[in-house]
Amino acid sequence: MELLVVSKCMSVKSTSNEVLNVFHFKGYYLGLKIDHITVTTKHQIFQPKKDYLLFLKAIRIKKGSLETVFIKCKEF
Repeated sequence: MELLVVSKCMSVKSTSNEVLNVFHFKGYYLGLKIDHITVTTKHQIFQPKKDYLLFLKAIRIKKGSLETVFIKCKEF
């Protein structure tokens, strides 16, 4: 399912083949409590402490994290 979110990037972690970006979020999605959103990208796109309008594809919810794949974004 695709979704639209306005959020602040909290951290960026690089691995060997992808970048994991953690965004601030407190609330519920599909009836489940979400503490943050994790956005997976192939390259570093985001900078911590900046706000973004995110277009994402939801993959799953794991331990309070909404895991997503990046579609596109706009920085505020």
